[in-house]
Amino acid sequence: MKETIVTIMITFLALTSCAKSEKAVPIVSLETPPPSKVTPVKIVILLDKSGSAPDHAVPQINVDDLQPLIGFLTTRGGELAIGEISSKVHRPLIRLRVDNVPPPPPIKPAPLGNAFRDADAAEDYRIRITSHQAETAKFNAEVDRIRDIFIRDVMPLAMQKAEAKKTDIWGALRQSDLFLMEAESATPIRRYLLLLTDGKDTAGGYPVAQLKSQPKMLLVNSSASDGVLARFDPLKFESFAAAVRFIIHDKNGGKDANKK
Repeated sequence: MKETIVTIMITFLALTSCAKSEKAVPIVSLETPPPSKVTPVKIVILLDKSGSAPDHAVPQINVDDLQPLIGFLTTRGGELAIGEISSKVHRPLIRLRVDNVPPPPPIKPAPLGNAFRDADAAEDYRIRITSHQAETAKFNAEVDRIRDIFIRDVMPLAMQKAEAKKTDIWGALRQSDLFLMEAESATPIRRYLLLLTDGKDTAGGYPVAQLKSQPKMLLVNSSASDGVLARFDPLKFESFAAAVRFIIHDKNGGKDANKK
């Protein structure tokens, strides 16, 4: 009987000690960390398919060259569009849009020094990380599906010979500006217009005074020719890969055209 009473008293004191120690343990949030401040992007790439492009060392890209930009898009969300500069604008831009990029994974909680609370935290983390992994797997599967469609649609344009008899720079700019000006629920948005061209307009269309979307313009050719694009003071690159690296690492892509 005495042994039983002693055992009960020890158990009571142990529980009391645990309760006191639990009160002293700070409460640690197990919430998923807030998403990092990542700004979505809208990017237009215009490929010059006019006969003058080869004479001015304008590069012609293949679909593999687009993979870094596609990967960049899947980490930020937004839209990538591919178009052409030729005799006239005669078809819509080819688009790849990525929405609902998963948030960062939950942070694994640090030990609290209490077996009961650590066990609860570990279980909570297990549930959260399992859910995040499932969400990410679903997102990646959808990205793979739409990327394959995009690559299939872009391939004929990428392989098309540069032999158009005229170059309608102004028409291509208006089409790109319209795309970049489309209303978006997420603001701000980084906007880029990447042109692989010599900038020489021969179609005689009405000039564009300014781009309302106010994108950051990048011009790629190996002859340092900017033609009619000189008025926009584009950033100049000798290679497409260099221009892509700039976009990926840039901190300020154009202005927020939707900002009032």
